[in-house]
Amino acid sequence: YAKKDMLLIVIMYGIRAPQSTRLVGPEPEDWRYDTAFEPANPWAQRAMYAMCDEMPIGLRVAIERCWIRKMRAYQESNGKRWPSRDFHREVVEWYRTDPVMGGSHLWMVDYQMKAARFIFWCDITKGPSAEMLKYKALWDEYVDTRNADASETASRAYHTAGLWVSAEAEVAIVRSTGLTIVLSAVCGCLGMLVFTGDAWLSFIVLCLVLGIISGLCFFMVALMGWAIGPIEVISLVVFVGYAVTFALHIAHDYAIVREDDPAIEETEAWTRAKAARSAARQ
Repeated sequence: YAKKDMLLIVIMYGIRAPQSTRLVGPEPEDWRYDTAFEPANPWAQRAMYAMCDEMPIGLRVAIERCWIRKMRAYQESNGKRWPSRDFHREVVEWYRTDPVMGGSHLWMVDYQMKAARFIFWCDITKGPSAEMLKYKALWDEYVDTRNADASETASRAYHTAGLWVSAEAEVAIVRSTGLTIVLSAVCGCLGMLVFTGDAWLSFIVLCLVLGIISGLCFFMVALMGWAIGPIEVISLVVFVGYAVTFALHIAHDYAIVREDDPAIEETEAWTRAKAARSAARQ
């Protein structure tokens, strides 16, 4: 039985996933059957069987669910030829002997198989996203090699796993952290330049903001020992906004104040008077 922490990987035949997705609105296309997939072709059956046969140790497959192994065993136990020359009729016969596996692994339309999948549980637990993508690359290489050796009727298999999506998204977020922070800081600098009209003052504030973010990164990584992930990246980007907000107010006030401002003169007079009283008491 599969353990709870094992990684589930599925190899698909005969289904084409959408090539693009929209951020807003209906999807331009849904999944569809692959018209190039012809399981009735003996070479396609050989290619599917080879996908489950002699898998590299590096893939760390612990449990496999390959329906085509069972169908081949059924054919041979009943004295029938393999690969099947009457595939669609004989796969239905096998399907009726094992409806649980057949129903969960095959897509049937009008008693003809249109798509299929193989399921693998791998003895690998979730780790850092970079390590997971290295492991994904092993599956990429394996499936690509099998597809290259297969006939055109079964050469478009692909593997999928929920972990691939989250790992790729996390790596993309982390890699874009520096660019996101720099762009946010530069945009803040341009905003300060518009409001203050002073390029030097805007540059000083930009340096201040980058210094604050650098200090926060040092605290998170060096002092706390946190790994940089999506939550940490979002926190850094949010703190850029906070750092720019207060620095912008101070810089704006500094830029608009005049030397002969009555409030400044009154404050300076009060400060000098207080200093004089303190000196007189001494």
